Amino acid sequence: MLSEGRRYVEEKDRTEIDLRGFETALEALDKELSKDAFITAFAPIQLLCSGEFLCLKYLKCRNTAFELDFLLDPEWSKDEDIKTPLYASMATITHQLGYDAEWLNEDMGLFVTKSSRTRLLECAKKQGIVLFRGENVVIYGAPMEWALERKIRRIYASGKLDKREPDVGDALAIMKWIRERDGKQLEREFIRTLNLSTFDMVPDGQTMELLAEAYLERYGEEIFRPGSHLPNDYHHHHHTYDANYPNHPSNQTNFSILYGLPGRSSMG
Repeated sequence: MLSEGRRYVEEKDRTEIDLRGFETALEALDKELSKDAFITAFAPIQLLCSGEFLCLKYLKCRNTAFELDFLLDPEWSKDEDIKTPLYASMATITHQLGYDAEWLNEDMGLFVTKSSRTRLLECAKKQGIVLFRGENVVIYGAPMEWALERKIRRIYASGKLDKREPDVGDALAIMKWIRERDGKQLEREFIRTLNLSTFDMVPDGQTMELLAEAYLERYGEEIFRPGSHLPNDYHHHHHTYDANYPNHPSNQTNFSILYGLPGRSSMG
């Protein structure tokens, strides 16, 4: 398993795939899965996609992608009767098309608990973004807040704070989508401290400044609500701050319930 920073560097030597290339592969995968009785008995198998393919297919903010990273439906995440033929079919299609071994992967699943998978899939279905629907497999777009959380942390972990990087463009497009859904600016600290991926480091203020500046340059408006950042003395007066800002993420219960639902990122 590569860290986000290391993967960021190594993917430069990987093959980029356009939308038609992904669709061809997914159609072939759906057909290959039809050959297995266990798969067809419980079809369609549900996957959740959070990264580049979501940005390519749905947000249309890039022309190519290196990978389709997914989470398997938690119902089957420990079921070898489903996982074995599923992964075997993926390997078959990868070989037939000559794609990179990592073009379709579940690396991010190592950092997501079963309970979080369940909540993410529920929220994704409510959000209603379907990236691919076949007879044997369906791929949902991840809740946009989680997609943004992962994208911003990837930018931070890479150490490359460059507005021209594709990941920055992806993050801007996701923020724009959330802003248009909610009809108002986002809460900067709310976004920075999204933390379903508890194994990662929380992005710093410099990363958020980069995104704010890049968003203004691209779309001509401020993405974050003025003043939606923590005061400098937050860590010295934590309890006072919490009393004054009850919607801060640190005060929420069942926080993951709100992933992907309107209003979550613009709560002030």
